[in-house]
Amino acid sequence: MRTTLVATICVITACAGSRSESDRANDTADTAGAQIAAGEVAPSSHNTATALSDATVLGQLAEANQAEIAVGQMALQRTKSSEVRSFARRMVSDHTKMLNAGKAVADSLAVTPSPPSPDSLPQKTDQETQTLSALTGTAFDKAYMDAQVADHRMVLGLLGKLAAAAQDPRVQSLIAGAQPTVQQHLDRAQSLDAKVNTTM
Repeated sequence: MRTTLVATICVITACAGSRSESDRANDTADTAGAQIAAGEVAPSSHNTATALSDATVLGQLAEANQAEIAVGQMALQRTKSSEVRSFARRMVSDHTKMLNAGKAVADSLAVTPSPPSPDSLPQKTDQETQTLSALTGTAFDKAYMDAQVADHRMVLGLLGKLAAAAQDPRVQSLIAGAQPTVQQHLDRAQSLDAKVNTTM
């Protein structure tokens, strides 16, 4: 049965008074990460239509990049792990580069990136941010890395759909260039996620 983060915290507080603060933080992180990965606090998703304009494709790409930059900046403030910090720093750097590349393509096409309507990503990003903002240290690291695995799996799927929908060669090239980087992010996220959940 799924439980909400609040309910889980209440149960832990009421029933596990003899457990250490570290154990309770780990349980909270496990629940938060599971919620994000399972979709209760979804990292981000879009119902990609069969026919999208390049402006909409660019809008979706921009939103995905902005979400990764925001949560990466949060990780830089909250993590105490040098490896998680290095990963978050790379997320901010790489997704900023991809965001700027998308803006350059939009300028060259003289279009304004326009996310789809209705658009679920801002709300889902807010939910993820609120969940992670309640955590610090090791608890944050576990939930953050769980979420990063889920996020980058989702983004790879989204890129595949957007690649099929993109019309202009410049947009197609932008997506093709992003796919290997996102795959590298996913590979590193999976490796680091396994590590923080077994050794931290």
